[in-house]
Amino acid sequence: MTGRLHVYLGSTTGLEVWNVAAGSWARQGSFLDAPVGGLAGWRDRPGTVFACVRGDGVHRTTDAGVRWEKVFNGDARSVAVDPHQQDVVYVGTEPVHLYRSDDAGDSWSEVDGLQRIPEEVKKQWWFPQPPHEGHVLKILVDDDDPRILYLCLEHGGVVRSFDHGETWEDVSAGIPYLDIHNIAPHPDRPGAYFIATARGFFRTDDPAQGWTPADSGMPWADSPPQNYSHDFVLLPKTERSSDVSLIVAGANGSPGHWRRPSQAEGVILRSDDGAKSWHELTTGLPTLPQRMAWSLVQRPDDPDSLLAAYGDYPDGTGEVYTTQDRGDSWDRVSASFPSIRSIWLEVA
Repeated sequence: MTGRLHVYLGSTTGLEVWNVAAGSWARQGSFLDAPVGGLAGWRDRPGTVFACVRGDGVHRTTDAGVRWEKVFNGDARSVAVDPHQQDVVYVGTEPVHLYRSDDAGDSWSEVDGLQRIPEEVKKQWWFPQPPHEGHVLKILVDDDDPRILYLCLEHGGVVRSFDHGETWEDVSAGIPYLDIHNIAPHPDRPGAYFIATARGFFRTDDPAQGWTPADSGMPWADSPPQNYSHDFVLLPKTERSSDVSLIVAGANGSPGHWRRPSQAEGVILRSDDGAKSWHELTTGLPTLPQRMAWSLVQRPDDPDSLLAAYGDYPDGTGEVYTTQDRGDSWDRVSASFPSIRSIWLEVA
């Protein structure tokens, strides 16, 4: 773990780019004076990154954040780069639409097959706050087959395509509340997936056959307002893991409940048996967890090392914590951050 990092932080007030070397953080600059959500970039050629700006499209940098240009118009909420062909980029919006670029963002076309999904499915595409439109919060392009796409809708469930988006099917059965935050495949079991939602964590061996709860041992799993599970990552298997290991960030109920004195009551949890059981990670993390970690991300050069980025409610500040031992212990980054919602890391 010797590489210098570029860290892109999307926040409620804009985008910050940081350089990290030998544990020292230096702010390179602040950009895009509006809330920034989804971030994605090129892995093989660092320096090209796409940022979703609330209500103001997608902005792209090709020089590691020195300059930015808008390359997509619309209320972009998520962005993904095809791992097989980095010039292929997908953008999800509010309302629920999906767009694709085959030239790294220079031009776009709508993946209009998504709009042909049955009306009874589209009726679920809503959001509790005005203007009550759902949006695409997460886009997953399959690591083995670029034809396979999954979308997490907030709210609206999970939909998937096996043909680059020409046709779609809803695969949300078993999830009682269709506020979906993140999805990831099991690395060793083809067809198996994990999913984080506003009311619990779930797994399946086949999304078409439905999802089952996988939050036994999580705080509040058996009582309302239930587990608000947001971001999660999968860790490499070790001798102490009976199955894939996962780290999940969440809170006690959705943000609407955070106006209480204890606010979010955020937690970071790990499972070493494929989400059959969980334990809370606490060493070095806040002892009064009013914040929640909105984003968890692994270092590209060391998947056992992670960053956890916190956003605050309601004062608008955030924190970053790092771990090099799969979450057994954490260190707080000594710097001032805004309320962070997303991270992208690249080794410079």
